[in-house]
Formats: sequence, C-alpha cells, structure tokens
Amino acid sequence: MQELEAKLERFIRKYYKDELLRGLLFFVAIGLAYVLLVLVIEYFFWLSTWGRAFLFWSFAGLAGLLLFRFVLIPIARLFKLSKGIDYTQASRLIGNHFPEVQDKLLNTLQL
Repeated sequence: MQELEAKLERFIRKYYKDELLRGLLFFVAIGLAYVLLVLVIEYFFWLSTWGRAFLFWSFAGLAGLLLFRFVLIPIARLFKLSKGIDYTQASRLIGNHFPEVQDKLLNTLQL
C-alpha cells in the first residue's frame, strides 16, 4: 500500500509541475500579448498621463492576477501549502487516461 501511495504522490507532484509549466507559459504569453496591445494603443493614440497611468495599472493588475492564478496557486499546491488533489482524485485522473486500471486502482485505495 505504501508503494501505491508513493507512486500516487509522484503522480501528484508531476501533475502540479506540469500545471506550473503550463501556467508559466500562459503568464508569459498573455503578458506579452497585453504589452504589445498597450504599445499599439499608445503608439496610435498618444494618450495623456491619465491614459498611460490607466494602462500601466491595468497591466500591473492583470500581471498580478495572472501570476497568482497560473503560477502561485500551482506552487502552493506543489509544496502542499494549499489543499490540492488527494489520492482518490489522482486515481480518477489516472483511470480516465488508462481505463483498464480505473476501477482496480480506486478499489485498492478504498481497501
């Protein structure tokens, strides 16, 4: 049983590492797209100080939100600072990918 729990623990860590990598890619891609949008808006419209301030603070807010959602939450779950998936949910994820072990894995965990 400890071997099964160790394997599920490795799966959970790999799951959150993948989620963190995907989140970093989203963070960078959305951030760069927003920077390009702000540059185009500023280039064509020559905004006033208030307009530039609005664009800056909206970028800072969006970057903070993206950082929290796509990077900090997976890091907290990876290091078990926040509640993540448990062994039952991990076994269901594995079972969805490998249908031949779906019920066996869940039944073994419940025993």
